[in-house]
Amino acid sequence: MNEFFRQLLNFGMADILNEEKVTKASDSCVVAGDPASGSVNDVSLINMGVTLDKNKRQFVVCGNSMSPRNIDDGDNLIVSLINPLLDQINEGDFLVVNVDPTYYEKEKPLFDYKLRCAIMVIEDGWSEEQIIEKLKEKDSQPEIWLGMYQRNLREKFRKARRHYPDGKLMLSCTYESGLLCYSFHKLDFIKYRAEELIKPNNPQHVIILAA
Repeated sequence: MNEFFRQLLNFGMADILNEEKVTKASDSCVVAGDPASGSVNDVSLINMGVTLDKNKRQFVVCGNSMSPRNIDDGDNLIVSLINPLLDQINEGDFLVVNVDPTYYEKEKPLFDYKLRCAIMVIEDGWSEEQIIEKLKEKDSQPEIWLGMYQRNLREKFRKARRHYPDGKLMLSCTYESGLLCYSFHKLDFIKYRAEELIKPNNPQHVIILAA
């Protein structure tokens, strides 16, 4: 009986609980994970002792979906503004992408920016099979030979094309529980390229990310 009342109370309080969860994250956060969920515990920019020019800014990484690439929750990134339609984007670039709130069907995104690692630009008109074959040609993408990763790519590509029926897309990757996941984004939403990584426990050591 106690369990019944607990569930009933939770059901009745669902709207209130959801209201509490929809607190927008700081503009200094770039989420490494699902932009529509997650929590931010401590958001602090490391004092670099320098003034960034108008084309650069500093972000705090919120989440651990890039930990397999040595970018962890609480790390700081120095990023540069790019024009994805003109500037070349290379495989392995860490990109800060504007979250498109219309892409999420049910949940309101809690972040304005998300972090992804670029793989390649998908031309308008490419099929799923073409993308998979091109990934198989890359030494850097051995996972694509496995069925589970092909299924993940097809699912994400179909969802992206339903929302963005035409135009180029950026194929990038993120990680869920350490496993690679594919991600597609309209080029227009790519905002910055990460150039430097600073670990909070060693702020004097700057790791160069971009060539």
